[in-house]
Amino acid sequence: MGTVFNKIEKRQDCFEDYMLLRRLAKGDRGDVYLVQHKTTLEYFAMKSIRKDFIIENEMIDCLVNEKTIMQEADHPFILQLISYFQLPLRIYFLMPFFRGGDLRTHQRRHTRFSEDQVRFFAAQIALALVHLHSKGVVYRDLKPENILVQEDGYLMLADFGIAVRLREGELSQSFCGTYDYMAPEMLKKESEGHSFPLDWWSFGILVYELLIGICPFYNHNHHATIKLILSRRHAWPPEKEFKIIFNFSSITKDFVDKLLVKDPKLRLGSENSADVLKHPFFQDFIDLEAIKKKAVQCPWEPVIPEAGMQVYPGVVESIVDPKIQEFIRKSQKQFEVLDYEKQ
Repeated sequence: MGTVFNKIEKRQDCFEDYMLLRRLAKGDRGDVYLVQHKTTLEYFAMKSIRKDFIIENEMIDCLVNEKTIMQEADHPFILQLISYFQLPLRIYFLMPFFRGGDLRTHQRRHTRFSEDQVRFFAAQIALALVHLHSKGVVYRDLKPENILVQEDGYLMLADFGIAVRLREGELSQSFCGTYDYMAPEMLKKESEGHSFPLDWWSFGILVYELLIGICPFYNHNHHATIKLILSRRHAWPPEKEFKIIFNFSSITKDFVDKLLVKDPKLRLGSENSADVLKHPFFQDFIDLEAIKKKAVQCPWEPVIPEAGMQVYPGVVESIVDPKIQEFIRKSQKQFEVLDYEKQ
């Protein structure tokens, strides 16, 4: 049976109800702005994507997927879509705004975190991934830049631009993601494809990076990174190195070791994603149900920028060349699918 779409009813608000205050981030797939509702004065984050970029990169299906995942999101650690606007030249996603920024910003400030802090972070991300997998969604872009920090220290998984929906037993053949976090099955030349275990490799890389301060296969050259991922086993630094103490428990090392198994069929979480949550790394130290309810005291206090809400008069988006505008105008029909809800 084919997918059924129902037409979205017109929302009460519109793009013109919001004022652009400043650009929060510039990404490959669009810019994110801090915006304020002109009447309620509430702050939000708004993702803006030019339609010519969507057309040229054949991203319509990805965009529909991203929008649907965020609309269906019903989890404390997954970013939800508040509203969606389509204008002649751009697509806009309206989302909650978190003053804590992303986890990468905090990781650069701290360099590395304690085991308890990493466990706190990892529990939330693992719970979010298990939830996505239960809905048939492979996230595929796990990295600190895509993890938002709330003012209370809890996290929120964001940016579902390259997530994919797979049925049980189905494999994706597409190539996407960020090199440092890519799983071997994504990088192999004669790969059979990838599925849900791919997320657990990236998760293992993330946990290692938060503990050590650098990804296990990092190299400034992407080709060298790929070679290391495919041919080398990750290594733990000596307990004392350059006056830095790396003294991790055997449970923590075992957890990461089981995630960074090159064969996806043998990787922790390959048979059932929920198995990741059953590892002693979580079970012996933290109450996952309490985490979901935000009933666990945060083991860290994020530094929240004081001047986070400045208004910069005259913030405008880039001007689109008239020839590109005409190109977009001729392609408008393919964007109609975004105005429908999947049933």
